[in-house]
Amino acid sequence: MDKGTIRKKDNIKSLEMAHTIREFHHKSLWEEEKHFTWLISLLLTAQIILYMSNDLCNQNKFYFILILSITGNLICCMAFRILRREGYYFHKALSKFV
Repeated sequence: MDKGTIRKKDNIKSLEMAHTIREFHHKSLWEEEKHFTWLISLLLTAQIILYMSNDLCNQNKFYFILILSITGNLICCMAFRILRREGYYFHKALSKFV
């Protein structure tokens, strides 16, 4: 085999590796977004159920809703940081692929 053929095979392998890395980061981003969305929707649903409940007094409803709101905000901040970091890796892999 000549050097040109070997270089082409190496380039194709490099391209396939870059595509695999980019695809991995893209799937990771999608899964993280999906899981954080489910978690936040569960917290919101719990707040609505607590608010509509007749079993609790208004003061207890207030405390539960306040705690769930703070928890939801903390989860959103954590999700934002994680998705930004994973997005950075995705864009880095995308630029290598391009």
